Amino acid sequence: MLQVLKFLTQNPGAMYTELKNSIEGADATIKKAVDHLISIGLVREIREDKFPRRRLLYPTEKGREIGELLQKIEEILVK
Repeated sequence: MLQVLKFLTQNPGAMYTELKNSIEGADATIKKAVDHLISIGLVREIREDKFPRRRLLYPTEKGREIGELLQKIEEILVK
């Protein structure tokens, strides 16, 4: 779940397929993480008008703040 939030912070507006291709894990696990992040208000999903099957994922303000903190923590750990 944290990988999903970190990815969306770095790539706001990513399509669901881009997310699946960038993060290791089963599709069902990634979908469950996305659905959970949406339910707790850290991610929002927008479906395109022209292509309604296309799901674009954005972090909310709170989700972006947490994602940025996760990036900083990772940088500290890598030092």
